[in-house]
Amino acid sequence: MTDSTDTKSDSIDGDQIPWYRWRWFFLTTFVVFYPLSLIVGLTGDVYCNTKGEVSKLSTGIKLAILAAGALVLAKNFFLPDLWSI
Repeated sequence: MTDSTDTKSDSIDGDQIPWYRWRWFFLTTFVVFYPLSLIVGLTGDVYCNTKGEVSKLSTGIKLAILAAGALVLAKNFFLPDLWSI
């Protein structure tokens, strides 16, 4: 019988996560080249290291970041002269 208080199954090994799934890469590509950030964000989880523990970035935060980028992209594509000086 297994112990239900075992938390080893819940922990995430940071060595097994690809470099392009980390939060730093997700946010860097968001600023530099948004379509790559969109691909990474929509095709899987994004991970962060918080207080020495590896955890997933919440889906709500990830989708909010992607939605903000989509709004900026749509504004620049459809209304490029809206905020020009």
